[in-house]
Amino acid sequence: MEFYNENCFDRLKKLPNNSINLVVSDPPYAISFDASPHMKNSDWDKMSKKEYIELITNYLTECKRVLTSNGSAWIFFGPSMLLELIEAVKNSGMYIHFDQWKSICRQKGRGAQNKFKSQREDFILVTKHPTNFVLNNIDDLFNYKENITNILNYYSGEVERPPFKFSDTIYNFKMPYYLSKTEKQIHSCQKSILLLYALIMNSSQKGDTVFDGFAGSGSCAIASQLAERNFIGCELESDMYEKAQNWISKFDYDNYKKNYLKITTWFGRLHSGKKA
Repeated sequence: MEFYNENCFDRLKKLPNNSINLVVSDPPYAISFDASPHMKNSDWDKMSKKEYIELITNYLTECKRVLTSNGSAWIFFGPSMLLELIEAVKNSGMYIHFDQWKSICRQKGRGAQNKFKSQREDFILVTKHPTNFVLNNIDDLFNYKENITNILNYYSGEVERPPFKFSDTIYNFKMPYYLSKTEKQIHSCQKSILLLYALIMNSSQKGDTVFDGFAGSGSCAIASQLAERNFIGCELESDMYEKAQNWISKFDYDNYKKNYLKITTWFGRLHSGKKA
C-alpha cells in the first residue's frame, strides 16, 4: 500500500501511463459542506460551479492517462451537481454510464441549518473505453445481517437491512459514526468500508491497483487491502492524513473478514458492452 500526504495532482504526475486499474474517489461536492468537526481546514468544499468543473475535469483527465485500457472510475458526487459532473466527464474524454448511477441511503441526514438534511449521496461509473471495462456483478459478498434503526423501519416494516445486490440503484449501507467500534467516523464525509469493498470487487480483479486521490479517512485503502488489491492514494490535509494513517495501521483485517465478508475466489471478467 502507498499512501501519501500530498496533492493528488502531484502524485498523478508521478504515475506511469496505463498503471492503474480502478479509481475510487470521493472529491469535493462543491456544496459548501462544513467539515470542521473533523479537520482544521473546513473550506475545502467551498468552490464555485466553474471551479468544480475545472477540478473534476483535470482530475479525470489525469486519471484517464494512468488508467489501463479497460480501466474505470467510481466518482461520488452531490446530485445537485450532476450537470457539472457530466460536463467535466465530457471535457476529460472519458465515458459516463448512467445505467451505473447509484445512490446511498444514509441512516441519518448530515447536519444542516435552515434547510433540509440530505440522506442521499450519489456515485456513478466513468470509464476510459465505452464498452471495454470490468464489471463483475457479484452480489454474494457479505455474511452479516444488521438491524435497521432509522426511518427505513417506518416505511418498509423491515428490521434487517435489505440484502446487497450490485444491480440495485439504491444501496443501504450503514455509514461510519462516532461511537462505532468497528468503523469509527474520523472524517465528515467518510464512506462505508463495505460500500467501497463492493465497488472494488465488482470493478477490478485480484492483484489490480486502485487509486484514490481524495483518500480522506483511508477507508478506500482498507477496502482495497480486504479485496486483495494494491492501493495508491493521497490526502492533502495533514491532520486528516495522520488520523487515516493511524486507523489503517490499527485496523483488524482478520476480524473484519471473519465477521463481515464472505471469502471469494472471484477474479472478475471483462465487460463486453452488454450487461453481465
